[in-house]
Amino acid sequence: MVSETSAPVFDAVEVADRYEAAFVRHADLTPLFYSEEEAALLLGIHRTTLRTLAIRGCAPVPPVHITEHKRIYRRIDVERLAGVTP
Repeated sequence: MVSETSAPVFDAVEVADRYEAAFVRHADLTPLFYSEEEAALLLGIHRTTLRTLAIRGCAPVPPVHITEHKRIYRRIDVERLAGVTP
């Protein structure tokens, strides 16, 4: 004997409302990190310059190493140095 389970049924309007609510809730989130390219742009230097400084250990903001070759930078550190936030 096969038991039948009923799947919830949603109409298109309800699905759209749920999607819109989830999108609006996440749209206001500010990223916590900048990529190397974004950080360099805000700091007014070339991305390879920032990369070279990070590799040498003398970057203007400390990088967060994701992998051996991938670095990201904390948003608050970059914005403070760039003069964007007080």
